[in-house]
Amino acid sequence: MRTGIFGGAFDPFHQEHKNVIIAAKEELELDKIIVLPSYLPPHKSNIVTPYEDREAMVIAGCRDLPYVIVDDLERRRGGVNPTSEILPILKQANPDDEMYLIIGGDSARDFHSWINPKKIADIAKIAIVSRSGADDIDAYAAQIREDYGADVTVLQYKGGEISSSALRASLFAGVVPEGLPEGVSSVIEERKLYRQYTDLVERLRHDLSKKRFMHSVGTAVYAVGFCSRLHLPYEDVFVAAILHDCGKERAEEVLGIPSGVVHQFVGEERARRYYGIKNEDVLDAIKYHTTGKANMTTLGKLIFCADVLEPGRDYPGVDELRELFEKDFEKGFLEIVKHTYRRLVQDKMDIYYLTVECLEYYNTSEECRKRGAFGGI
Repeated sequence: MRTGIFGGAFDPFHQEHKNVIIAAKEELELDKIIVLPSYLPPHKSNIVTPYEDREAMVIAGCRDLPYVIVDDLERRRGGVNPTSEILPILKQANPDDEMYLIIGGDSARDFHSWINPKKIADIAKIAIVSRSGADDIDAYAAQIREDYGADVTVLQYKGGEISSSALRASLFAGVVPEGLPEGVSSVIEERKLYRQYTDLVERLRHDLSKKRFMHSVGTAVYAVGFCSRLHLPYEDVFVAAILHDCGKERAEEVLGIPSGVVHQFVGEERARRYYGIKNEDVLDAIKYHTTGKANMTTLGKLIFCADVLEPGRDYPGVDELRELFEKDFEKGFLEIVKHTYRRLVQDKMDIYYLTVECLEYYNTSEECRKRGAFGGI
């Protein structure tokens, strides 16, 4: 019997998860697929919904796939369960099965950092699923073969751009996203999941126009996609992004500060006093999200960039900026700083001193020189 193994946090279980299961079943000619919700997902800085709720979403999402077995092995074991410990247990329970471990491209890239990857490769064949636009999957597969003697297959199916982090941000913001299988939405509604920020979001909804609110949601959805890569807490990123413009429609003119800048200072104060935010990194990211400044935190850089790159933004060059930022965080950040400065000059707008200091600091920093990002504006 040919058996697929597919694990993940599934927070929430979404249509792309289901598409991968279906594609793996067909391409690998699998007889069954064991889906394993993680009990405590490793390497996650994200908020994690309780196991029972995530398991319920997986069961609901796979209800029409009779070859899927949702296994609660990790819940029964408790704690963090490395794949190298889970696979032997599954193999012992299914000794005659030919096993295929189904992983994504990011996992293939980082396979060398897993606990005992050789042991994994000795027990199961590896099936890698890539996303559209990913060019390095074959290289990752070749490296795994060379390093561990693994039997590796790259599926023909190309995954889409749905991510659990982004879906959670939409759900937290009270916006029902596309990309949830039939049944999963019902579980979310019945169990009242992803309601942690309801009070904050409802306050913000009354603070902003509908257009500005949706821009804030878009900024949050875009920003949380970088949490794992940048090792930032999900909560910090979500709150800073969703509240970054909370002072936009309450800002009044202040002598000596350009009108387009005042709202960042008002927003920081409002986030502190009205929304009760105490995290100084979050407040700092809100305070300088428009101008930038010298020596920004990683969170501050992310919110600065997400504000101008979120999916609702449509201006000449935005696609190129997104592509660069998503490929190289630091180079992308510097290019967005330069773009901001050039736009202000072109539109003959007042340029606040913080923007000048930000450009000068990063355009001449040793870090940027080393990364090849040094240059004119």
